[in-house]
Amino acid sequence: MGKNRLDVVSNHQFIIRDIVVGGKLNVEGFFMNYTASYHPIDNDRQKVSFIRPIPQFEWVVGTGTYLLEENNAFLEREKMLKAKMQTTIANLVLISLVIMCLIMAMMFIISIKLRSLLDRYENHLLLNNKQIKEQKRVFETLYQKSADGIWLLKEGLFIDCNEAIMKMFKTEHKKRLINVTLVDLSPEFQPDGQSSFEKSQWMNSIASKEGVHKFEWYAKACDGSLLWISVVMTTIIMNKGQIQHCSVRDITVRKALEEENKKQKKLLMHQVEHDILTGLPNRNLLQDRLTQAMKKASRDGRVLGVMFVDIDKFKNINDSLGHDAGDILLKVIAKRMQNSIRETDTVARLSGDEFIVLLDGCKDVNDIFTAIKKLVASFQEPFVIGNESFKITMSIGVSVYPNDGELASKLLKNADIAMYKAKAQGRNRYIFFDQAMNQETNEHLEIEKSLHKALENKEFVVYYQPQVNLKSGKIVGFEALLRWNHPTKGLTSPAYFIHIAEESELIIEIGNWVIREVMNQFKIWHDKGLYPGKVAINIAGKQLESNHLISFMLQSLKESGCKAEWIELEIVERFIMKDTSKSIALLKRFRELGLDISIDDFGTGHSSLAYLKQLPITKLKIDQSFVQNLENSSEDRAIARTIIELGRGLGLVVLAEGVESKAQKEFIYSSGCELIQGYVFSKPVDANSVEEMLRNQSHML
Repeated sequence: MGKNRLDVVSNHQFIIRDIVVGGKLNVEGFFMNYTASYHPIDNDRQKVSFIRPIPQFEWVVGTGTYLLEENNAFLEREKMLKAKMQTTIANLVLISLVIMCLIMAMMFIISIKLRSLLDRYENHLLLNNKQIKEQKRVFETLYQKSADGIWLLKEGLFIDCNEAIMKMFKTEHKKRLINVTLVDLSPEFQPDGQSSFEKSQWMNSIASKEGVHKFEWYAKACDGSLLWISVVMTTIIMNKGQIQHCSVRDITVRKALEEENKKQKKLLMHQVEHDILTGLPNRNLLQDRLTQAMKKASRDGRVLGVMFVDIDKFKNINDSLGHDAGDILLKVIAKRMQNSIRETDTVARLSGDEFIVLLDGCKDVNDIFTAIKKLVASFQEPFVIGNESFKITMSIGVSVYPNDGELASKLLKNADIAMYKAKAQGRNRYIFFDQAMNQETNEHLEIEKSLHKALENKEFVVYYQPQVNLKSGKIVGFEALLRWNHPTKGLTSPAYFIHIAEESELIIEIGNWVIREVMNQFKIWHDKGLYPGKVAINIAGKQLESNHLISFMLQSLKESGCKAEWIELEIVERFIMKDTSKSIALLKRFRELGLDISIDDFGTGHSSLAYLKQLPITKLKIDQSFVQNLENSSEDRAIARTIIELGRGLGLVVLAEGVESKAQKEFIYSSGCELIQGYVFSKPVDANSVEEMLRNQSHML
């Protein structure tokens, strides 16, 4: 005690120093074996202590025990532990062997499974390899035998192609189609005007950018012939760059058909906009050009003229020469009209012998006058067709933009009105449209509108003018004459409205109404025993042209109970001569039905004796224009006598109409004509007055 023991060595060990150092290093405490040499009995006595530091006091505290009897116990314990350890090791070795055996067994099983899997995988690979080879063969076959041409393109060069390409480009040597560019197999320029080189670069760039690009190409085969191909270029990205798969089809036939279709479409469009006979613009194209010309004239502060041209008496020329010659004449007329106008003007054909001349961009009306005079002058030279020479004249109506209308339809309508005015004033002239004509046209339209209402409201009435036999002084028949009981104008004669009705389809409805009305009335009179003789019914030209006239006459006779022998159809001479062959056939049908036929206004038309003897007519009516001047005109007296003698010579009944004086009546009778009609006997009267006349005549008998 009282001795510094830090440096004391016991059995080569600094015990205290180790305790102090160990206490600092092991805060939780530790066990330490050492030799306690300071013991008075046994300096070599072994000791074991538990040592733990107390940092707050900077102490190291230890408690221990000397190993005496306990040492044997420890040795026994050690031996026992060694034996137990050996047993444990033996057990561990045994367990390890068992585990190793299990592991080896499992590895064996796994190896069998792996082998099985590997075998299956190997078989699968072999099968896939076989399928790949078969697919490769199929692909190669399809590639080579494909109906579509296939080219492989790399960096602008074709590196391979199939048989279809060789056939398409007409070569048996594949090498001629590889290691070449598309430009090498093309003309210098494509049909769109772009160079083949530039366009091929463009197509390649689009395919590279978009992945797929389809285009058409004009190519050159190996024999120098040209062909159209359709190319679908597909870009395929690979490890080393890219290639382009080109699927190619020969579309030369299709392109030829497309070109033919374009030509046909162009021809069709031309036919839609042009007159087939003359090649001139038709109404459709004229309408478009007129509309555009009006816009231009409005923008430029100019005027334009519209000339409505009708060829005078072309119908007569057409009938005398035949339709083929008439068509040739129309072509010649069209050509001459075109040659007489400026290049900026337009000649169009509307229909038949009607033409329109559009005078575009005129400074003033003087330019229009100049153009008209030039056109008229071009017609001064006769037209020659075959061995025939014709002097052709025109009736021209002129409207001026913007004075006469600011719409194309209005300009055409006003020019048409002016043209009809020119025809009415004697033809072979030109007339400019004015508002007076427009007023006349409006009145015309108003009358036409009122005629429709007149039919609906039953405003028409039939008057009858007696036809008298001068020898017996008796009434032998009547002419049925239409009157309009107008709501405001009262009873009006046909002169007010019949020409307007004849220009429209209304004349057919009105004429049919007259036929039914007259047949019903005559049946009533006959049923009353009045015996009015025959009744003459005027048949208009449009009624004659109708395909339903015969059937309508039959139906009306049946429904009314009227007999055919009571009816006489009165037809104006000019309508018969319009189409003589058709007229003769139609009149024969009427005669087969038992109807009599008379020619009205005979001598004022264009009939010839050659046709007259073929017409199945029963009566000639001397026109009142010849009768009115019998007292003062020797020419009219000669004409009247000639007609009377002609009728008697042909076995026809002759009647003079419009007889108004005693002198006229006596001349007619003395010339051999017994039948008259006119104011000298009676004006036209209504049905009640006729009935009274017939009753008085019966009482006189």
